[in-house]
Amino acid sequence: MFNCRFQMVFLQSVFLLWLTTFICTWGKDMPTAVAFKCGKPSLYLTPLGWNVDGEQSCLHREKDIIAYCQRVYNDTSLVRVAFTTVIEVALPNWCHVNRSDCPPTLANRTTYPIQPWICAGEWNVFREFFRKYMALDEQQREIDSRLDKTHWKRILESMEHHRQMALEQWGKTVENPKSNTLVFIPRDCRNFGNRLDSIQ
Repeated sequence: MFNCRFQMVFLQSVFLLWLTTFICTWGKDMPTAVAFKCGKPSLYLTPLGWNVDGEQSCLHREKDIIAYCQRVYNDTSLVRVAFTTVIEVALPNWCHVNRSDCPPTLANRTTYPIQPWICAGEWNVFREFFRKYMALDEQQREIDSRLDKTHWKRILESMEHHRQMALEQWGKTVENPKSNTLVFIPRDCRNFGNRLDSIQ
């Protein structure tokens, strides 16, 4: 237990060191980040650390998190979010033992695990953030490949290729508007019309 707690405090110290370095290096370009834990006040990052926002409950949808980032930082150019790894953050009095929504495992702690969401306007901001501060080399390559448009273009081309192969083998397709699926009909199928009408 002690070793685990030591590691968590160490990770928090590393994050605070990173945050200080980032603030001193880039100043006004400090990353905008928010964090949510249901049943607890929301958090947003400032140059002085994490601020508690008692007005906002936890958010799950990306659209809502983006709107929250825009409201908290008063910046409508923030149009994308991405979550980071879980970190330990010092939040005194965030959870009290007498509160019913506070589980016993979190009662009277001074540090809490949170998973921040980074708010940004462009994908290259995420790429630089992860490359410099959060990602290992292997993770970095995976993140870069997922942010690269050619990766998704290759996936779509592969899907189209497989669809064309199925068409060549089966003959024609019929879209089923009720379930957004394609039905492949064999070329040599006779009396298939009655079954086809039941699909549409």
